[in-house]
Amino acid sequence: MAMTCWQCRLTSFRPSLLRVSDFSRLLVLCFPVRCTACGERTYAFLPEFLKLRSRYNASRSRTSSKD
Repeated sequence: MAMTCWQCRLTSFRPSLLRVSDFSRLLVLCFPVRCTACGERTYAFLPEFLKLRSRYNASRSRTSSKD
């Protein structure tokens, strides 16, 4: 089941920058992600985060190669 943004109900996310306050969540393998539509910040467990990160990196490499 894909993650859904609780605010806009879309499923498009990107990795978010780490903050000092994220440390406690990292201990339980939750990583910050941000909705690409509304910008809401939330957390994803490690397996989902790895999928999001690989998709995000792949899309970034495609767009940068077009330049």
